[in-house]
Amino acid sequence: MPFDCDHGDMELSPAGRRRSSGQALAEFALVFPVLVLILFGFVDLARFAFAYNNLENAARSGTRVAAVNQIQTSTGCSRDTPIVDTSTPTWSIKACTVSEAVGLNLTNADVTVGYAPPPSQPTLGCTAGNLHVGCLVTVTVNYSMTPLTPIIGQMFPSVSMTTTSQSTIERVFG
Repeated sequence: MPFDCDHGDMELSPAGRRRSSGQALAEFALVFPVLVLILFGFVDLARFAFAYNNLENAARSGTRVAAVNQIQTSTGCSRDTPIVDTSTPTWSIKACTVSEAVGLNLTNADVTVGYAPPPSQPTLGCTAGNLHVGCLVTVTVNYSMTPLTPIIGQMFPSVSMTTTSQSTIERVFG
């Protein structure tokens, strides 16, 4: 007599269905935290990429300003307004660098400006009070970020980022 494996017309008891749905719930309870951790990990990764990209843009903006305007600090960054009086500048290196770092809450203390002679003219005096066309200006931006993901946040409570941009002075001002 052949063995019949077709159980298509056989119904499961209600107890069997409850057991199956309980198993799915238990599996979901085990997998869900891992999925949420991965999701937050991607969010943190995107936040870090956003912050680093903003820092790079801010440092580049600061060196563009420093190439034509060597005033370190001011109250704002209004590049459309020419600076008539150097005692009340409307834009400066640090203010424009901070204004470019959108959403990062940088301060002037996070921005460092340095000057150095170009490699082709090592004897050229390039200090804050003695600048010449061709001197190198370096703008460094520091930022510290806290991860959102709890486990990553415990391993790395704060992630420091630093970016630097360098340019030559095209016009001595200030």
